[in-house]
Amino acid sequence: SNADADTITVGDSLDTVGINGTTTITGTTNVAGVTSINNNANNATNINTGSSTSLVTIGGGSGTFSLQTTNIDISSAGAVTGLTGLTVASGGATITSGGLTVTAGGINVNSTGITNAGSIAGATTINASGLITGTAGATISGATTSINASSNFATNINTGTSNGAVTI
Repeated sequence: SNADADTITVGDSLDTVGINGTTTITGTTNVAGVTSINNNANNATNINTGSSTSLVTIGGGSGTFSLQTTNIDISSAGAVTGLTGLTVASGGATITSGGLTVTAGGINVNSTGITNAGSIAGATTINASGLITGTAGATISGATTSINASSNFATNINTGTSNGAVTI
């Protein structure tokens, strides 16, 4: 029906309407109910392509979202799989369980600690509540250095099987 020049209604809530061919709709379009786009067809589905620069919003913030493709999947629970890379432009990255692993010679963090870290540059403070073990030596400079300050533990220098010189 065409009761108003600005509104076109086709069928009622019980009808199925099929449109074949290319359809162009300009302006605001509202579709209510279950909506399938390209269901059971192998055609491209383009949203906001061409010269479009506006925001694309999917979901209202309280429902679930799922993306399933050949290369990357996002489950409705929020798990992301199939990534070949991840870049965080600002704000850092936090992984709350399962640890973090960067396999290209970077840093591995899991429940047992940090391994394969290489050089840690730019860190202003490194805190450790457990034993710190180094095998290639240590250089500490630039400010007051305290060993065993305010504690009653023994301080050992060059003990065990060490036979190198001690310079103080």
